[in-house]
Amino acid sequence: MIDKNIFPKELRDLRQWLNWRLERDPKSHRMVKVPYNPHTGHRASSVDPATWGTLNEVMVAWEKYQFSGIGFVFTDESGYVGIDIDKCLIDGRLNDVGTAILEKTPPT
Repeated sequence: MIDKNIFPKELRDLRQWLNWRLERDPKSHRMVKVPYNPHTGHRASSVDPATWGTLNEVMVAWEKYQFSGIGFVFTDESGYVGIDIDKCLIDGRLNDVGTAILEKTPPT
């Protein structure tokens, strides 16, 4: 179980969280993260707030439905922004791309 305290306090109660499950994409045959609604266990939409929940709700759903993980939906209205850097760790250390981006952003 993930310790919810690792997430910024100001994000924890926002209803912008959802679950995801790794599934094989039928077209590309690659594994992709498919969003799921923490309330119903059915697929969610990254653009439909009715399919999102709070961090507490997704943590409960994660165990109940055996999801692969949890995610946060960034919206224009929330005022928060996120940067997703895939494959940025090498032996537990940031690669050059990750380092360059973090050097240009405020402390997080």
